[in-house]
Amino acid sequence: MIEHIFAMGERLKGAVRRPFEDAGIPLQTLGLGPMAQFNLLEKDERLKRQMWRFLMQETAKRGVYTKPTYIKLISYSHSEEDIDRTAQAFGESAVLLKDALDKGDLDDRIETEASGEGRSSEHEADDGAQR
Repeated sequence: MIEHIFAMGERLKGAVRRPFEDAGIPLQTLGLGPMAQFNLLEKDERLKRQMWRFLMQETAKRGVYTKPTYIKLISYSHSEEDIDRTAQAFGESAVLLKDALDKGDLDDRIETEASGEGRSSEHEADDGAQR
């Protein structure tokens, strides 16, 4: 069982990393196999947040829900097909992200507001305490 979980995690890390490398988008994969984490190596923090918003949007459209700092936990129930489907969603999203970055229209392609946008400063102070 443990071997399966580690194998699926390593499969996920490799399969997600490849399309980002192909697109020229620096992505670091971290964590042990069953606790994979991905880090976009973008120094501009605003751009990095926008890149993650776009990736979350596009992977969600493909049935994969993620957060930028969320560790992707692999369980025994995850099959090779599950991992491949997740990697495909990230791969397709990486291609779209690269296109948006190249054309300079990333902000225009983001379809949702960031969490906390449009909220009062009172709520923003509350959010800061929760992080």
